Order: sequence, then structure tokens, then C-alpha cells
Amino acid sequence: MEYNYGDVELTNLTFEDSYYVFGYNYGNCVMTDITAVVHYGTVDENYSSMTFNNLKIDSNYYAFPIEDQYDDYCDTYGIPSCIINGGTFEGDYMNCCFYGYCEINGGAKFVAEDYLEIYSYDCETTFVINDADFTVEYDNVFYVSGDDATLAIYGGRFEAASSSGYNVIDVGGSYETVILAGGTFTTTNDANVLDGEFGYSNYIIP
Repeated sequence: MEYNYGDVELTNLTFEDSYYVFGYNYGNCVMTDITAVVHYGTVDENYSSMTFNNLKIDSNYYAFPIEDQYDDYCDTYGIPSCIINGGTFEGDYMNCCFYGYCEINGGAKFVAEDYLEIYSYDCETTFVINDADFTVEYDNVFYVSGDDATLAIYGGRFEAASSSGYNVIDVGGSYETVILAGGTFTTTNDANVLDGEFGYSNYIIP
């Protein structure tokens, strides 16, 4: 499918050679038990609501299931959301940028070479991880930037695997919030779990 403006559910499907499983989402889309080998990502662009249940994605580019979740239409469609329950996602890059709301549960596993960028500009961004496994092989795991961007981690395993010593979480702006309330964090070569470049961000470790 390329465009969705209503409600759509994809279940028990296999894709062996696709650029994307799904194109542009402006409605409510649920994917369950999807296995796919894709050239770019699972979904091209999301402006509304997506739920991923037990997907197995092998990507030549983006490991994170949504390539771009834009803030362009927040006033029209509301804050876009992404719920991930379980599944495995592998690719060269994690993702270029993410806006809106994301929640990850069920031990979803992500493996990539480059970081996931959590960015906020015109659209409020909240990224909640209750249980997940992130491994990034040659960079930071997360890069958090833009005012009002929040990364909240309550459980899971997070590894910056590069021997060059990258941080698990890098904060690149002034007013972000990072909550570390659980999880196991692994770095190499004396790198940091959390590295903030500016002093105005909120770091909460209960």
C-alpha cells in the first residue's frame, strides 16, 4: 500500500523485495506478524498513528520502522504516534529523525550501525522505552536534540558497541529531558552513558 487516510490493518504477511512495506500514513495503521526484507524502511512517512506488533524487518537502510515521522502537519492531524510491541529490526542506520510520541514494549530488538535521532521542533516529542534492546555498532545509540524533546527509559538493554568509545545517549541542545529509570547500559573505552553538551537540560535518574 502507498497511502492510508482511514483505518488499515496488515496481518501475517511476508515481503521479500520491497522499498517499503507501507508508504504514507495519515490515519490509523496496525501491522501484526509482518516479515519483510526492505531496501529502505518499514514505513516511509507517518503523520498520524501506527502500531507495530511482532514485526521482523531486515532493512538495507533504516532499522527503525518509521523512516520519517514529520512535524509538518501536527496542527492538522495532531501529534503522530508510534507504538512498537516486540519484534526485531535490523539495518545500516537506526533512523534520521523522529517527531511525536513513541512507546516501545515487549523487548523489541534494534540493531544498526548509526544512532536514532529524537528531535523536537514544532511538534512535541516524547520517546518512551519500557522494554527494548538497542545495539549500535559504530556510533551513539541515541541523539536527543531540540527544545521539549524527551527520552524516558524504564527498562531494557542499550549498548554503544564501538571500540572508539561512543556514548549511549548524546544530548545536543539546551532544554531536552532525559529520564533513566531502569535498564542496562554498556559502553566501551571509558565512554559515558549520558553526555550533555549544555547545562540547561533536565536529567532525571530516580
